[in-house]
Amino acid sequence: MLGQVGPLMIPVSIGLLTSYWCTTGVAMGIFDVIIEFKNFPYMPSLGSLQAYSLKASDIMNRNFMYLTKKSTLSDIPAILSRVGEASITIPVVESSENKVLHYTVSSASLKTYLYDHFQEMMIVFDP
Repeated sequence: MLGQVGPLMIPVSIGLLTSYWCTTGVAMGIFDVIIEFKNFPYMPSLGSLQAYSLKASDIMNRNFMYLTKKSTLSDIPAILSRVGEASITIPVVESSENKVLHYTVSSASLKTYLYDHFQEMMIVFDP
């Protein structure tokens, strides 16, 4: 029985590959169907071949809101006024000249910190 499979290996393999290529050209894969059905996030194809040759420096934003390690309490309201009601993540960098990321902080936690800080100040200065 095992000796009879040898001559049929090439035609069966060609048939399987051809059927696979035909079905992938006509229908979506099962994983793609699940992703779309459940509205999971996914990265779609970029479209053109030129998009694959882009570097991060080609698309990065050099003008962004940030705090430095030496930022004072007065810098926080200035950042939060630009943010508005949106809840975003704000990067904390080394300095204005050296924008190496150290950590990030959410605007919601900055608002909470300011609120708590001013509550403490009201207690201290209110006799």
